[in-house]
Amino acid sequence: MAKIYKKILEEYEKGRVTPISNEEMYTLVRKYIPELFVSELDHLRDYVINLMTKYIEDLAQDPNIVSLDPQKMKRVLRSFLEDHPYVQFIYVVDTEGKPIIGLTNDFEYIKKFEELLKTETFENRDWFINPMKTGETYTSKFYTSKITSNLCITISTPVRNKYEEIIGVLGMDIKFEDVVKMENGSYEV
Repeated sequence: MAKIYKKILEEYEKGRVTPISNEEMYTLVRKYIPELFVSELDHLRDYVINLMTKYIEDLAQDPNIVSLDPQKMKRVLRSFLEDHPYVQFIYVVDTEGKPIIGLTNDFEYIKKFEELLKTETFENRDWFINPMKTGETYTSKFYTSKITSNLCITISTPVRNKYEEIIGVLGMDIKFEDVVKMENGSYEV
């Protein structure tokens, strides 16, 4: 507020005699207090979160996913990837963060992704920690994928057995560029 006040005073010190217009004030507020405004990127992120939260929570309840049997999960996850081309990677880990299965339709990065799943555990990742701790779906902030260098969002949710105990975490990395294309009508959900 002090910066806006200072800019207005500077205008009048330079000899201005007309009032500051709404448009000018709006421009100053956007410049000096941007957190009051929601960007198009924020709108798209919210769109992705709303869209994908329902999908991932439903998918986590699928009996084939709950089985934690890689062969049963593979069919369901492969079908999900085909229906949702903006999902770059999809994976399930156990309660210790060890990968059970991971899939991608992105042929350029299959080997890198498979290598990551063979050599890494994910117990220290926010997308794993948060669903395990809270029992709720987690959505990351924007980040750049270590595998593809694309702008991504990760959404993850607990997988529960029939007793509502958490038995794993289902996660997916969403390629944001593709969501933007989808939102602009380049392809359908």
